[in-house]
Amino acid sequence: MFVHIVINSMPLVFVHGVNTRKGDTYTSEVITRDALFRRYALKGIVTDPATELILNPYWGDHGAHMAFKNASLPGKKYESFGSKSDQLAQVLLEIAPDVKIEEPDQAFKEIANQASLSLAVDCLWTAVGLSNEDNLLSDEVALLADLTLQYAEENPHPSWLSLVSSNDEFVDKLLTETTLYAKPKGILTQTSKAGEQFGGAEIWDVVKESASRLASAIPKLVFGGIAKPLRPWAHERVARFVGDVFMYLKNRGTPENPGPIVRIISDDFLAAQSKRKLNNPFIIVAHSMGGNITYDILTRFHPELRPDLLITVGSQVGMFEELKLFLASDPSVPSDSQEFALKPDNVQKWINVFDPMDILGYATGKIFSETEDFVFDTGASPFGAHSMYFFRPTFHKRLQQRIHQNIQ
Repeated sequence: MFVHIVINSMPLVFVHGVNTRKGDTYTSEVITRDALFRRYALKGIVTDPATELILNPYWGDHGAHMAFKNASLPGKKYESFGSKSDQLAQVLLEIAPDVKIEEPDQAFKEIANQASLSLAVDCLWTAVGLSNEDNLLSDEVALLADLTLQYAEENPHPSWLSLVSSNDEFVDKLLTETTLYAKPKGILTQTSKAGEQFGGAEIWDVVKESASRLASAIPKLVFGGIAKPLRPWAHERVARFVGDVFMYLKNRGTPENPGPIVRIISDDFLAAQSKRKLNNPFIIVAHSMGGNITYDILTRFHPELRPDLLITVGSQVGMFEELKLFLASDPSVPSDSQEFALKPDNVQKWINVFDPMDILGYATGKIFSETEDFVFDTGASPFGAHSMYFFRPTFHKRLQQRIHQNIQ
């Protein structure tokens, strides 16, 4: 239970990590993530989450560019998740890697039976979010994701699962049961309003379409269309991860002459801080390499920034400090006189979140003073644990609790 406080404004800046490049997928991801931030992180804190400032500085164009188009990767065939169908198959590979689906047209029923209804709902709304290209309706999608997740968490193995025989029936039943669940809570009118239209079509028809597209990708997983080239795909992602890290370290510059990545992100940090009203909070959420860049900016490039809450997610800040890669790193720490590296003075509170399956997420609690680690255990695959945090309603619900507890 957290105490509800309402303030006029709380600017939020999200700093993405490596392997992020502009395109239709990136646009959908920003839309989905922002909508979930408004539905969870900002709800109950700011007066009007729908109008709150959320900034997404994009630095991917200054990351790694392979001069020989990945010719350094071993092997002859380099496939990647390019189509929407492939991306939806990736949802299953990464969020529910241990679920064995025998009947693609009953995929969500099988996920719910083998794991839980919450995991099926997570997969469903992640698929919808990655398919969503409509700015205007993301808030409604986030509302329905929230309601279905609330219902699923209270009913992890509902009896009606045995009665559905297709993904369409699963979606219909989920809508019916969620509506009945929402009615006594006084939010049925919101549900009805949100479900009226989705870009000219019924919103649940769009959900069904996303479910159907995900199911159609399952034969690729079973017969090797995607699973077969998975290693080259993973190899390429690792190569770009390493390349983005090297490019940042090579070109980050100095406080007197910052590099392009530092300038892009710093500009949005400064803009958000300037938009804060009176003593209202300013939050930074940084994923993966974004956490390392943010730490450099807060400690050396712009120590005048004063975020009230820094949230690093699936990040390597602890590991970078162990290697003394930051401009502010002190090689003499730890020592007999100082056990921890100091939390930046200009950061009021800092929490760090990682999935234990995330091979790119590191702890900070034993490295920096006054930081707190939180585990988000999803059971996802190593790559899914790292890349899917911000598209899963379950993650945003837990993040909401941490934000409410740390903003006072």
